[in-house]
Amino acid sequence: MFDYLYDIINFFYEQLETNFTLFFLLYLFSLIIFFSLSLPGGPVLIISSGFFFGFYLGFFINIIAILIGSFVFIYILKNIFNNLFNLFYLKFSKRLNNLIKYSTYEYLILIRLIAGIPLFIQNLFFSFIKISKSKFFISSFLGFSPMIFLFTYFGSKIYEIYELKNFKSSDVISTEFILFTILLIFLIILRIIYKIKKR
Repeated sequence: MFDYLYDIINFFYEQLETNFTLFFLLYLFSLIIFFSLSLPGGPVLIISSGFFFGFYLGFFINIIAILIGSFVFIYILKNIFNNLFNLFYLKFSKRLNNLIKYSTYEYLILIRLIAGIPLFIQNLFFSFIKISKSKFFISSFLGFSPMIFLFTYFGSKIYEIYELKNFKSSDVISTEFILFTILLIFLIILRIIYKIKKR
């Protein structure tokens, strides 16, 4: 099993060395297709990007792929709902938009930020929201970034294990990163509560 996995990893690295641009574009395109379908297993691919391309390029690939893929999924789903379930879609969409209209950015960032909510559920929620493209990309970028940062960084550190370099668990998940993420979620929730009380 491990020998087979090792052979696959070596094959990918050979492709990277000989056809970097082609491999990079194929990998990016494959990730966009994957996230366009909002399939489970995204964290594994995000970690793989960090492993094969390093932290900076891996982060770029991951954030671009998940933003474009999610946008495509939501665009297709909106059209399907509009055409097949028009009355239900309009009624539910109106209720949802009224519920979050005073704190749209905060709610959308929070949904992306909270770990454990499957991408399919996140994008399903977004498909019922009336938001501009800029608001979608900004809120998604801010919400996705912390987790993508963590998984990509983790992938780049796994490469160090693969290369038998020194590795410490504190290099991957630092207390500061966890506290920063918790603080960010707490501040967004406070802002939502403030806006609700201000009405």
